Amino acid sequence: MSKPHGIILAGGDSLRFAGATGLHKSLAPIADAPLILHVAAMLVRGGAGAITVLTGAAHAAICAGLGTGQLQVRGHAPTHITLRQSAPDLGTAGRLATLPAAMLGEGALLAYTDVLSDAPLADLLALRRSRQAALAMLAVQPDMPWGIARLQGDKITDFTEKPPLDRGWVNGGIFAVSAAILPHIHAPHEMLEREPMARLIAAEQAVALRHRGIWRAVDTTKDHARLNDDLARAALDGIADARPRLI
Repeated sequence: MSKPHGIILAGGDSLRFAGATGLHKSLAPIADAPLILHVAAMLVRGGAGAITVLTGAAHAAICAGLGTGQLQVRGHAPTHITLRQSAPDLGTAGRLATLPAAMLGEGALLAYTDVLSDAPLADLLALRRSRQAALAMLAVQPDMPWGIARLQGDKITDFTEKPPLDRGWVNGGIFAVSAAILPHIHAPHEMLEREPMARLIAAEQAVALRHRGIWRAVDTTKDHARLNDDLARAALDGIADARPRLI
């Protein structure tokens, strides 16, 4: 069986991040390598045999920031990585729909450019395949960004600082998809989590893999600093230990 393709969505402007750093989020340094290379390495460790990065308005900046070469991930053969530009006004689903169906084939890994996890992505691929679904989503329960108070009238009966989410599951931004997802994308502006997801759910074509292990999203410069600090303390073994680079 051929290896699945790895696809990274990097078409956004990353305004919340770039406004503070001057860098597109995908190029933010994580342990001396751009964030996007860590995401690509995660997909390679999950089984991807080639990587395609879907860019938008920041295509030139990402190309200049990454340079050229094959992706080297410790313990894996060099992996071909391609940057593919599409119109800046496309939604995430619309950007995905620019790919040929053959690239998605019978299974591909898809990730946003700002999420890292130690989740078993081979299991995500296997779940989608076994359920014959068009999409399998990684579902996570991250720590809440606020302290949670339990109240009885005006009396605080309990308080927990930034506890894990105890109800519901969050979209982890990592998916296994097949070409069967494409008919559920109807317009170039559509975002994957909105209309296409609703159609997939209605057609019983969406499943989820629960993951209680490590998961991090880099939405802000604070997230970026925290991730680098945790990596420096070796607190996240397995999430970004590959030290990816282009050769």
